[in-house]
Amino acid sequence: MVPDSLDMIVARYQATQALERVWLDGLRESDLARVLESPFFPGRVIAMGDALMQVCMHSHGHRSQCATKLRAMGGEPPSLDFILWLKDRPVPVWE
Repeated sequence: MVPDSLDMIVARYQATQALERVWLDGLRESDLARVLESPFFPGRVIAMGDALMQVCMHSHGHRSQCATKLRAMGGEPPSLDFILWLKDRPVPVWE
């Protein structure tokens, strides 16, 4: 379904973020060893901790691709250093 407006997308993202926060807050160390199976990797098992790392690192790879393309077009990409992001990370502001 295609959302009717950007406001609808923002509302859905906000709701999803709230659900994810509840799930993450309840996550225990033992949950990270839980085995996941995916039709994308038949016959292979993946620990939840490794899957969570994949979620984090996957988008980082795309950010580096965008930075490379931006440089090739004469632009100056922002820093992608995680430690710098932690210092200055924005807090979501919902209207």
